[in-house]
Amino acid sequence: MKDSGRPAAAERKRADEQARKAHEQAKIMLDRIPLICCFLIDGEGRLFNCNQEAVRLFELSGRQEFEERFYDLSPEYQPCGRKSDEFMQELLLKARQEGQCHFEWMHQKFSGEPIPCEVTLIRAEHGGEIIVAAYARDLRELKATAEKARETEERIQLMLDAMPLACQLINQDYEVIDCNQETLDLLGAASKEEYRARMHDVSPEFQPSGRRSRELRSEYADRVLDEGYLRYEWTHQKLSGEPLPCEITWIRVRHRGEYIIAGYVRDLREQRAIIEEMRKAEVAEESNKAKSRFLAMMSHEIRTPMNAILGITEIQLQDESLDPKYQDAFNTIYNSGDLLLSIINDLLDMSKIDADKLELVPARYEITSLINDVVNINLVRFSGKLLDFQLLVDENTPQKLFGDDLRIKQVLNNLLSNAFKYTKSGGIKFSVSAERGPEDGNEGSEVTLVFTISDTGKGMTEEQVNKLFDEYSRFDMEANRVTEGTGLGMHITRNLVRMMKGHIHVDSQVGRGTTITARLPQEDGGGGPLGRELAESLQRSRANQNISRNGKKTQIVREPMPYGKVLVVDDMDLNLYVARGLLSPYELSVDTAGSGFEAVGIIRDGSEYDIIFMDHMMPEMDGIETVKLLRDGGYTHPIVALTADAVS
Repeated sequence: MKDSGRPAAAERKRADEQARKAHEQAKIMLDRIPLICCFLIDGEGRLFNCNQEAVRLFELSGRQEFEERFYDLSPEYQPCGRKSDEFMQELLLKARQEGQCHFEWMHQKFSGEPIPCEVTLIRAEHGGEIIVAAYARDLRELKATAEKARETEERIQLMLDAMPLACQLINQDYEVIDCNQETLDLLGAASKEEYRARMHDVSPEFQPSGRRSRELRSEYADRVLDEGYLRYEWTHQKLSGEPLPCEITWIRVRHRGEYIIAGYVRDLREQRAIIEEMRKAEVAEESNKAKSRFLAMMSHEIRTPMNAILGITEIQLQDESLDPKYQDAFNTIYNSGDLLLSIINDLLDMSKIDADKLELVPARYEITSLINDVVNINLVRFSGKLLDFQLLVDENTPQKLFGDDLRIKQVLNNLLSNAFKYTKSGGIKFSVSAERGPEDGNEGSEVTLVFTISDTGKGMTEEQVNKLFDEYSRFDMEANRVTEGTGLGMHITRNLVRMMKGHIHVDSQVGRGTTITARLPQEDGGGGPLGRELAESLQRSRANQNISRNGKKTQIVREPMPYGKVLVVDDMDLNLYVARGLLSPYELSVDTAGSGFEAVGIIRDGSEYDIIFMDHMMPEMDGIETVKLLRDGGYTHPIVALTADAVS
């Protein structure tokens, strides 16, 4: 009997040892599993066991503290707003009834640090009782990784949406997988869903090449999936129908195990607009160059014979024995030619203004010379009018000034000629004065010349005054149909005044006449004021003149010059004839040469001249080349250029 009991006891001992070892192994496995494991008695919700991971995760002293303070390891409220203790009882009941439930739960350490967890509750039986086994996985690392991924995705999406290119992903069936905001803005889609639904509406039926859009797009898609890269121009259209020229770049990429197309669309409207503007600018520049070349040629070709006509006419008018009826005829020819030349000059000036080629050439000049020239040319030109002319010059006007006196003469000639043209009776008053800056009388200080021209003509309305400086502006064409001019003079005058940083003002009343004041800043030339004697002398020479009451052309009286020797160089015999005729009254010895080569030969042979008049444009060797050879050869006397080119 004793012997039979020993084996049974040993067997039990071995079984107990195996059970102990199995329990220890299970405990080791449970403690080392990276999950919180605990057991709750169903009904009461008491915790009666947990693994070591639960102690470690919540940084507790041991299992007993975990068991005693289990419900303190959850905040009062869950993120959903439910109270933690009430919500837990509800979930435990659900696990008991359904066998298990799965959810996210917010735990916390005693320090208050939140621990998001993924929890699984499973109904089980233990010792004849229904219990709930709870398993919780720490989600902090997973959520941190997900948050980083979300932030990365947000940054990528932000960069894509901010990119000034429309970006999209397209699968092999030509369906939009995704796109950025620029795509929607460019094509006028309200959302990605609308764009996906109307993807085929953003291209017209035909491309500019004549190919159908769908066929050509399918061909391009096959090419990029085969070759990996493709760039081409394409005409899209907004969903509203507005055409949209684009440059498209397609790149083959791999996405979720298959090849798709990454597309980038660049709007070409602005670029094409810039190119179009550049093309227009180039065309305009070429047009201006062609116009300048044409004007340069025409100015030379027209002015050359006009100067010959005027020159020959003036030569004939110098003949005092000329029959009066022929003298009247030559006067008419001269005045008509002079008018035509002034029209040509106005047109040339307008072309310079339009091409921004009109330039000021300042130099030192004398105010007395400027006034004399302006007055003389108008008295001669309008010698047939029965008008009183009065010149008033302020004695404080500087004698010498620095500025572009030729352009000032042009301004004053335009103003005076208009006064003469549109005044039938009465008179014209021309006043000259100056306003000085703070550095009174110092050379280089600013002086404002003030020119006032008053007439007793018919005057203008306010509307006419406002339009006076417009191009081709002439008023009352029926009444003024016989008045000379192109209507460009005042427009040119205003532009010249502006170029000189001056100001022009018009005061006019219908039936009472017109007063125009031009104020032109200049530099003091350092010669001091005119003084009373010189101002009065200048005024007396023009005071209260009745212009040519006999109706004949005023003769220009030339003073004989000291004996001198002159060489005139021109390739046209007609111009040489005019030059000899115009120089003959001055008792000069005049020789001529028909080319630059002939002129150089004459000088090299030892002939001496006090002055040479040199034509600018000559065949074979022009005036500039001729002058260079003469200067290189030692000729030091003045050489004066003669040119009909009024453009360059």
